[in-house]
Amino acid sequence: MTFSGYNDLVELRDTMRLRPMAEFDPGKPARVYDYLNEDFFDRNPADADHYRQWARPYRGHPELIDHDGLELLGWQPI
Repeated sequence: MTFSGYNDLVELRDTMRLRPMAEFDPGKPARVYDYLNEDFFDRNPADADHYRQWARPYRGHPELIDHDGLELLGWQPI
């Protein structure tokens, strides 16, 4: 299933039952959705400092976080 056709990223995030990245704590284990690659990955809490230093809102899309070449839309606790 692909989701790139959604124009409203907040609606997509809600449809996928994801929490907003604004609520994300990189120090806790989570499953994160990368909108660019349309895939989930498990985030390693050991990389929390790197995330805090380099993660930034994606230009033009405040609901996305730009980090390490990914466009992070939302997350789920694991």
